[in-house]
Amino acid sequence: MDLAENLLAHLKAAHDLHANPTYLASDLTALRGWQPLDTFLDYAFPTPEDREAAFAELTRRGYLHELAGDTLFHPSAPWRELERA
Repeated sequence: MDLAENLLAHLKAAHDLHANPTYLASDLTALRGWQPLDTFLDYAFPTPEDREAAFAELTRRGYLHELAGDTLFHPSAPWRELERA
């Protein structure tokens, strides 16, 4: 599985989890789905090299947002575009 396919699979899973009404994103709930990127990358990509490649791809596609020094991403937006890629 290449990086785009792996990233797509994990973003879809994050989106599905977020779409579940029982899902709570703690303090980030008010941000309507924005999630800490580090938490996602640590879970989805076990090696530092994979995390770095995924971060670079998300950055290249413009899916990251800085807020109060934290890098956030929204799982519902990118996976549809990645699916078409």
